[in-house]
Order: sequence, then structure tokens, then C-alpha cells
Amino acid sequence: MSSRCYHLSGAGATDPAVAGAKAAGLARAYAVGLPVLPGVIVPVSESRGVVDAVTSTLGHGSDGTARLAAMDVHPDDALLAELREQLSGIDPPYIVRSSSPLEADGTWSGAFSSFHGIAPDELGIAVRGCWGSAFAPAVLDRARRTGTDPGRLGLAVLVQPELNPDLGGTARLTADGSVRITATDGPLRPLMAGHVDGWQATVAGDGTMITGTLDDGPLLRQVAELARDVGAALGHNLIEWAVAAGEVTLLQSMRSRDAVVAGSSRAACHGGALGGPIALRVARLAERYAGELGDELVLPWAIAASWMPELPDEGSGAEPSEALAAARALAAQLTARVWGGSPRAAASRAGDVLRQLRGDDPAAALETVAELPGPAPDEAAGVLAHLATVRRAMGVDGSADAETAFWRLAPGVLARALAGEPPPRTSRFGVERWEPFVHGVVSAVGERYAGTAAVPGAGAGRACQWEDMRERGLLPGGRYVLLAPEPEPALGPLLWNAAGLVTRAGSTGAHLIEFARSIGVPTVVGCDLPRLSGDERPLLAVDGERGTVSVAGDGHLGAPASAAAAIFTT
Repeated sequence: MSSRCYHLSGAGATDPAVAGAKAAGLARAYAVGLPVLPGVIVPVSESRGVVDAVTSTLGHGSDGTARLAAMDVHPDDALLAELREQLSGIDPPYIVRSSSPLEADGTWSGAFSSFHGIAPDELGIAVRGCWGSAFAPAVLDRARRTGTDPGRLGLAVLVQPELNPDLGGTARLTADGSVRITATDGPLRPLMAGHVDGWQATVAGDGTMITGTLDDGPLLRQVAELARDVGAALGHNLIEWAVAAGEVTLLQSMRSRDAVVAGSSRAACHGGALGGPIALRVARLAERYAGELGDELVLPWAIAASWMPELPDEGSGAEPSEALAAARALAAQLTARVWGGSPRAAASRAGDVLRQLRGDDPAAALETVAELPGPAPDEAAGVLAHLATVRRAMGVDGSADAETAFWRLAPGVLARALAGEPPPRTSRFGVERWEPFVHGVVSAVGERYAGTAAVPGAGAGRACQWEDMRERGLLPGGRYVLLAPEPEPALGPLLWNAAGLVTRAGSTGAHLIEFARSIGVPTVVGCDLPRLSGDERPLLAVDGERGTVSVAGDGHLGAPASAAAAIFTT
């Protein structure tokens, strides 16, 4: 009778489709003599019953119902008997680890569960828990956002002896041959879950300690050598490792990639050109009305306003299609009054200046904006009232995601949607064309706070604070910068539309950081940014290259320290 389980050294163990990416990588490392703990694999095929139970439920039930269906499937007695037999030469307690074929992609980092301190008679519960973790609501949401068929969520289970490490962490092999190490004393779990800061060190390609404590130098050089050996043998540039009884052990490895996000940009650098109140006013408008609809019907006249235009709660009372047509006509007239000339000529001139603002030399454009006459408030109110009517007709219920999607529709697409043609839907909002400008303005006028660079890139948006979401049930939407105490796994579902992530503690080695890297969310950890006060949602600019965060509050007019301080608790 053929075996249903595999040792890491067995045939099939190196195939990710059989063993999952985590176990297959360790099997390949084991085969070339790298320091890997022995282990036994329950292959992906054994989770088929769970996959079938869930996929048959998802068509007519909720994610919670699907999770219950997954937890109803138990490993059979014969499978568990074979697993225990193959583990007979490996002393408990065990660590029982999920190993999914999807984990070769950092998008799935930290998505699945592992169980620690497992005794032989608890293996059935732990295997069942691993299988069920693939169908948790957060994982199903991740599958939807990545276009992954739930039928591909089946996973393998890897059982190994559990280490009691003295030291452990992650190590990243960089393009210049140096190795960046994040470490913590004792078990790795708090570090990977984002609960501890750990400490960092860098070892050059020749073994020289660039940063880090000399006392740990010999061990860290061994870790760096292991990272390079893994890179040479497997093509992986990120490892998890542990040290127990003076021996370095490989726990996991993968190929880590920085996401290429359409429209992403480095921080804009325009010196003092973006440091004044007009630039900040335009940045706030551009962030509030980001999208094609705002670019055509609001920004051309609103950039000359000394006040922030807001849509009223009540609309104009017109029929939605008529309201859109009226908003377009009134916006054209208002733009002509602000810019002069015919509506067509005014729209062209406004478009040129708006593009110049987003370009390499916004100073001249800001001078032009400063000379514009302000729009008449009553005429502006007419445009906004008609747009409020259209927004309500589109079913925008006040949620920030729906609001963001509304402003990103082109007026022509919106007109067809009102006529019955469904508008395009998206599960993720990419970088909007104004975001680099907003980043540059906030960086120029805001109070700057320092942290540790974790994921490269530049992003800007309204602050959304994790504590407020938990305490008051607030949900973020659109493009926002997520603020949190530490990079904990629960933040994963909130990163899909985030322009940036900032944590006050935690380390670059957390699983959430790898997830943020895989989807292109600029991240700074260990930032000394205080907790926001009240309902304030200032604009934030995140620089994931330099490890800095800039803050511009609503009352901020270029006096960073005093203005920013007012939005924080004391």
C-alpha cells in the first residue's frame, strides 16, 4: 500500500504542488545539506475533502458558513496512524505548520496557521486546524482580491520537532551581497506576529559587520552565510532562522519581490515650491476628489476657492441623468468665470495648469493659481448639489470605498451607468495621479517623524487609525495611510487600498511586512508618531525608502511643529 505521508527527504517532497511551497523549499534545502529539521508532510491532496466541502458551501452560504464546513472535515484514523508512525523517530512536542502552494508569493505571507507544542495525540486537531485556516474569512477575502479560485486553497501540513530557540528571526539577501538580519531573543512568534521590535544587523558580503553588536557577530555571520547558501541553492532571498544550542537552523525560505504598482512614484522633490498654503489647499482638494470625475467637474474651479467644497447631504432634486448634465454645464460655466474665456478655452487652460502642478516644476502653476479669482459660492453650491444627487443615485451609501469609486468614474462612464450600464468594479484602488503631488506637499509643510524603513515606496493619504477602527467600529476606505501600534496580522485585510502603513512599534521581520511588500504598500515601522486625537484625519506622507512620515493637519499652514502638535493626544 502506498504511503499517504512523506518525509522531507522522500520522493515528491520537493514538489510545491504536493508539499506546498514552505515544505518543498525545506525539502530542497535538506537535499543539498543545509541545516533543516527533519519532518513529515501530509500532502496537499489530503485536504481535498475540505476544499470540496467549502467550495460546495460558498455558492449559497457566507464565509463564516464556509469556515464551519471546513472545520467539519477531520483527518481519518488511517492517515493519523501513518503520520504518527512516520514521526516515531522524531521526539515531540511538534510544530504543525501549514504549507500552501500559494506561499511562494509573498501575498500569502502569514495567511495560514501553525500550531505549537503539539503532542502525538493532538495531531488530528492540529492538522484539522491547518486545513481550516485556509478558509478563514480573511483568507477568502485575500483570495477574492487576488483572483484566486477557492479550489486552490488546499494545503499540505508539515510536522517537525519544535525548537526552543535562544535567538531567531529573518535574514534578507540583498543585491549587493549584504544580508540584513532582524532578530529577537527566544521564540520567533512574537517577532513574526509584529508584537516585538527585535533588533537589526547587517553583514557585508565579505563577512564584515556593518551594523549590529560585535558580541553576536559570529552567530550573525553564520546566519548571513546560511542566507547566501539558500540563495545559491534555491534562488530564495528571504529566510527565517533560529539558533538553539549554538546551532543555526533554517525554518523557512522564499523568493521575496517588491510589487510593481501601476502609477506608483517616488516622493516628489520640489523644495520650497510646495511649501505654501495654496499648495496644501490644492493637495487637500486633490485627495478629497481624487479621480476623473473630480478632475473634470470640481478641481478646475475649486483650486481657486479659499474654502473646501463639500457635497451637501441633500441633492438638487433633479432627475439623476439631468443632474449630471446640469453639473457638467454649471462646472464648465464656473471654470470659465475663474479662468476667463470660453468654457472650452478655460477647460483647456485649467487642464494645462493642473498637469503642470503634477509635473516636475509646479512653482509657476501655483503662481497662476494664486492669481485666480475665487468661484462664487452659490454657483459652486449648484454644482455640488447636482453631484450629490448623482452620488445618491449611484447607491453611494457614505462608505469611503463607494465614495472613492464614485469620484474615480469618468463623467461619460457615469452617464452610461445612470442609463443602466454597470460601471467597472475594482477590488483595489491603485495610485491616483495626484498622489505624488500630495506626497510632495505634505513632505514640504508637515511635521516629520522618524522610523525604520520597512517597505520602499512613497504614498500619501488621509490618516486612518487602527485603534479608532477597533474602538468605534470605523472602517477605512479609498486610499488612506493606516496607523497602528504594531504590524499585527489582523491588519492584512486593511492594506489592499492603503497608500501606506505606519506602526509605532514592531519589526521589519513581521509577516505583515512581507505581505505589504508583495502588494506595494510603502511601510515605516517603529515610528515615533503619537496617537491621533479626536476625529482628526490629517494628510500623511510615507517615505518607505528613508523611513520617515510627514503629517499635515487641517489647520496646517506651514508652521509644522505647532500645527501638527494640535492633532495628537498628550
